[in-house]
This record gives sequence, C-alpha cells and structure tokens, in this order.
Amino acid sequence: MNTRNLLVSVLMLVYVLLSACAPATTATPIVPTAVLATSAPSATQATDEFASAGDPTPDKLLATNYPLIIEHKIPTIGAHAGGIKVGPDGALWFVETTTQQIGRISTEGVVTEFPLEEGGIAEAQGFIAVGPDGALWFNLDDANQLGRITSTGEITQFDLPEGLSPIRELVTGPDGALWVTSRGMNAIIKLTTDGTIAAKYALPKDGSNPTGMIVGPDKALWFVEGGANQIGRLTIDGQLTEYPISEENSFPLRLTAGPDNAVWFTMFGVNKIGRIDMEGTITTFDAPNMGPVGITTGADGALWFTGYSSTEIGRMTTDGVLTKFAVPTYASVPYHIIAGSDGSLWFTEQEGNQIGQVKPPTP
Repeated sequence: MNTRNLLVSVLMLVYVLLSACAPATTATPIVPTAVLATSAPSATQATDEFASAGDPTPDKLLATNYPLIIEHKIPTIGAHAGGIKVGPDGALWFVETTTQQIGRISTEGVVTEFPLEEGGIAEAQGFIAVGPDGALWFNLDDANQLGRITSTGEITQFDLPEGLSPIRELVTGPDGALWVTSRGMNAIIKLTTDGTIAAKYALPKDGSNPTGMIVGPDKALWFVEGGANQIGRLTIDGQLTEYPISEENSFPLRLTAGPDNAVWFTMFGVNKIGRIDMEGTITTFDAPNMGPVGITTGADGALWFTGYSSTEIGRMTTDGVLTKFAVPTYASVPYHIIAGSDGSLWFTEQEGNQIGQVKPPTP
C-alpha cells in the first residue's frame, strides 16, 4: 500500500471512530430573526450549547421563548434520509434512501432501522405515507415497486405496472384508497394495496412532473405540477382543474393543508411560499435564499418549512410573517418536514445524517 492510500485509510478509520463517539443527540436553543416575508433577513446563528447523548435537556434551555432544535443521529452512516411522516403508532417514520432502510424514531428520540432485503429505493427519492390499511407505504423506484412496512417492521414489496415509477408522493385519499403521483405515466394514479392500478388520470400537458400531493380541506386531491408550473386539483371521481402559477420556473414541490382553509406549497425555484384558496386564487410570499422544499402545518397554526439551500427551518404565519431558525449542523440540507404527535416539528437532514426536531417553547 502506498503512502497516499495509507493516509486515506487512516482518515476513514478516524472518521468512523469519531462518528461512533459523537453524541447521539444535540440540543441547541435558536434565537430567530422575525421579518415580513417580503424582506430578506440574515440567517441566525445557533448558540454553542450542546447536550450529551442520553442527557435530559437542561432546564435553562427549556425556559426560553424560542424553539429548541434537537438533532438525533441516524445510526447508519450516509443514510440520505428522504420523506418523513407520522406513523399509526405516533412515531416518525422515514426513508433511508442510500442505505436501503426504513427508519423509525420515537418522540423520545430512539431510532430503529429496518433494512430492505431486496433494496430498490432510488437515491434521495424515497417517500412514505400511512396507507388505508394502517401500514406505511413507500416507493421503490429503482425496482418499479411499492413497499409496505407494518409498525412491527414486517416488510412486503409489490411489483408495479411497467412505466409507473418514479413516484413522488403517496397519499391515502378521502375514499380510503392509496393515491400516488406518477412521473413515469405523467398521471395521478389510484392503486389497490397489491400495486394494481384501480384508476389512472393522465395530465393534459406532457412532462407535467406531478410531485407533492395532499388531501385538501375540500377533500379533493391537490398536487403540484413542477414541469407545467401549476397546481392541480383532482376529485376522487376524476374531475381535474389546473391553476397556473404566475411566477415562471417556480419549481413547486410540496404542499400542506393550512389552518385557513387553503393549501400552502413551496416554490423552490423562486424562493417563495405559495397559498391557493379553494377558489383557485394564488398568493405568494418571499422566503429569501432559502430554497424551500418540505412544508407542514404546525400545532401553533403556522406553516413550517425546510430551507434546503440555506440550512434553516422557516416559520410563516398565514399573513406572511417569516421567521428563520438556523439548523445547528452546517450544510445538513434539511429536506422533508412533518408535525409530530408530540407538538414538535420533525425533519430529515439529507446530508447531516440526522433527524431534526424543532421543540416549541414551554408556555
């Protein structure tokens, strides 16, 4: 072995040892910058206070008017976590796209990993949802399959019709069926729980690239069409309406049902958060330099989203006031976010190899 290869081997060994010895959980109180969403605030910096693995959060950190950001380490290195959702057991379930595993983290921060024997998850493109049967369902684009995992960790994989993958979202519809956005078929697809197509609704414009999808306040399916730069609405009996977004190349990605009887969505391409009401009127708010991707509605009635480009978590009120919170780990790439059963906001860190938790201040 030459000197260069020996040095590389030594450095890799040191990295593995340091990772193993690092705290499993760090807690950092974050002092935010609050501004109107039409102005550009500077990113706030995390203070240098940490909790060791297994330690309770110090009382002095809990006694704050600001949220606490806690980062929980994923045991397997290089997981590249993708989608995250609340499971039927109240825990958070997420997809480890590179390591071909499904992860579970309890609200106490305990992580369990379930490996897929056959693999099939596409790099950085794993998404998950609670299905109509109470199990968790996820996409396996590299294998053109659908995966199912029970809350006890039993995994089944189902073949999909040729050309259906890639899938970019899975949702249990108001009719109790499993619906997906299919980029392969440029359509919204209704599936049975064995992977058979029950209904297919093709989108009029080629390359619409349907991505995120939710059940809206009106019980219709609302989704984004990144390639067509518009928002779609589909009733369960197949009535389609599409609403163009005025900002060009807005690259809409994910949506959430807001507390105001509207649907909110991220606009990654133009650094904005969008709102569409049930009549189809779209309003947008600036999220400067953040590159928003995931979005959810918090227990506080605000919209929370990930700053994929800025390593921040954003909080926006329904009247457009934006507050930014810096994620402690540098360039961790916060990706998807969901409101947990414990009142916290939970998010995946694609490059930080962690699950983040935004713990609201104690009243």
